Amino acid sequence: MEKISGLTLIETILYTFIVSAVIAAMLLIISGSLVNSSRLYDAISVTESKQFIEQKLDWVLAGVSVVNSPAANTTGTILSVNKINFSSNPVVIDASGATLRIKQGSGNYTALTPPSITISALVFGYNSTTTGASVFVTATLSGSQATTAINYTKILR
Repeated sequence: MEKISGLTLIETILYTFIVSAVIAAMLLIISGSLVNSSRLYDAISVTESKQFIEQKLDWVLAGVSVVNSPAANTTGTILSVNKINFSSNPVVIDASGATLRIKQGSGNYTALTPPSITISALVFGYNSTTTGASVFVTATLSGSQATTAINYTKILR
């Protein structure tokens, strides 16, 4: 009698199960990688936005001649300053909704945060004493999956 080579039904089911398990495991790994990639991208975006805002604050507060708002030794939601030898005074920073924005002189506002990043709990403070003055900024920056705090202080010279 001649032997017939081939797969039995049980062998076919077993091999199908093994291949399906391998494919499912690969899909889970790929899915996890995509989620982690999205989280990492969001965290990087929030961190870069924070660094950009702090650099912009450094520029705004360099060479300040007058702090218009907030008033001395108070806090507020708008920072308005006049810079020495700057033709587009005042420079104003505030939030409109969840977007941080800047305006120079009578120009239009420009967004400092991208649409994917929101700002909340924005507070500007101006401390002035006989020995010196400083401006501080606190806020929370949030992306879809990451959040960071801004705690910025600049001593005015």
